[in-house]
Amino acid sequence: MAFLSIEEDLFGAEVRRAQALREELHRYPELSRQEMGTAERLAAFLRDLPVTIRRGVAGTGIQVDLDSASPSALPERIAFRADMDALPVSETTDLPFASATSGVMHACGHDCHMAILAGVIRLLCAHRERLPRNYRFLFQPAEEDNPEGGAAEMIREGVLEGVRAAFGAHVWPDLATGTVGLRPGPLMAASDRVRVCIEGKSAHAAKPHQGVDAALVAAHILVALQAVASRFTDPVDACALTFGHLCAGTRYNVVAETALLEGTCRTLSPRTRRRTEAHITCLSKKIAEGFGARCRVAVERGYPVLRNDPRLFEAVLRLLKVSQPKVHILIPSAPELVAEDFSRIAERVPSLFLWIGCRPTDKNAATFPRLHTPNFCPDAASIEVGMRCFLAIALAEKL
Repeated sequence: MAFLSIEEDLFGAEVRRAQALREELHRYPELSRQEMGTAERLAAFLRDLPVTIRRGVAGTGIQVDLDSASPSALPERIAFRADMDALPVSETTDLPFASATSGVMHACGHDCHMAILAGVIRLLCAHRERLPRNYRFLFQPAEEDNPEGGAAEMIREGVLEGVRAAFGAHVWPDLATGTVGLRPGPLMAASDRVRVCIEGKSAHAAKPHQGVDAALVAAHILVALQAVASRFTDPVDACALTFGHLCAGTRYNVVAETALLEGTCRTLSPRTRRRTEAHITCLSKKIAEGFGARCRVAVERGYPVLRNDPRLFEAVLRLLKVSQPKVHILIPSAPELVAEDFSRIAERVPSLFLWIGCRPTDKNAATFPRLHTPNFCPDAASIEVGMRCFLAIALAEKL
C-alpha cells in the first residue's frame, strides 16, 4: 500500500476517472443478462492495459487477468468481483447523469462497484513491476436475477480456477461515507423464492356455498404463514418470510377458482432454511385441504448464506486498521437478511465481502434513500474508499 502515499496524485486522477466511468454506467443501465453495452464500456475503459480480457463469460460477463511482472510474485491469484446489472426501477434522482433508459436504473449501486474495480485495475497496472501476486477481476452479470444469478454460471465457466481467495463489496446506505463494515461468518442471508398455488371451485358470488373460494383460502394461508417466523423459528435465529404478490379470481362477483401467493424467505442457517421450507409446505397444504381446495407449493432455492472467511476477516481487519487510518472500520453486530450472489463464490473459495458506506456524512440515516428505491444515490466519494480498501488487500504481501 506504500505506493499510494508516494503517488497520491496518480491515485486521485484514477479516482476521478473511475467516478466519471460510474456516471457513464449510471446513465446507460441494463437489466440482468442484457449488459452488452455495459461490457463494451468496461472493455473500452480497460483498453491498452497489460491485462488479458475474456469477454462473454456467462453471456455478458468479463474476466480480466493481471499478471505481476515481479520475479518474486506469488503465482496463485486472488480475485475481485463486481456486479453489472441494473433494476427495473424508474429513476427520480434528477442527477445530471440520471438514467437515459426508461424504467431501468442502477438502484443498487452496481455502477459504483464496477467503477471501483475498474479503477483498481488501472492503478495496479501502473505498478505491475512491484505487484506481490497475480490477480483476476470479475465483472459479473445478472446478480439481481435470483434465484439463478450470474455467479454460478461464471463459476461453471472456470473463473475460479487457480484462485485462492476472493473479495467483493457493496455500497451500503446504512453506513456513512468513510465507514467500512465487515464481520466474520454469516454476513448476508440465503434467499429462496416461494410460490403457493391454490385451486378451488368457481361459483356465483351470491351462492358461495356451491364453490370453494381460492381467495379466502389464500388469505388464511397468508395469515397462517406469519407464524413460520414468529412461532416456528427460534427467536435468536433469523427468518423473514414476505409475500409481495397475491392474485386471485377473474371478476368481482365470481367466487375465485384460483389464487397465487409469491414471496421470498430469508434465513441464516441451513437448519432453519430446511425447517422453514417444510413448515410453509405443510401449513399451506393442510389449510387448503381444510377448505376443500388443492394446493401446490414450490420453494425454489436461491442464493445461499454469504459467509466471510474468519481468517481473511482477521487479516483484512488488521490490514485496513494499519494502512487506512482515515477509514472507520465497523464490525456489525448481526448479519443482514439482504441476499447477495457473491455467496456462490464464497462457497467455493475463502472469501471476504465488505460493506462500503455511501451515505454522505451530512445526510440523515433515517431518511437517506435505500437500496432498490428510485431515488437511491450513493455518495461518489464512496468510490475512493472502495478503491483504497481493494488496493490495500491487493497489495498485501500476506493474506
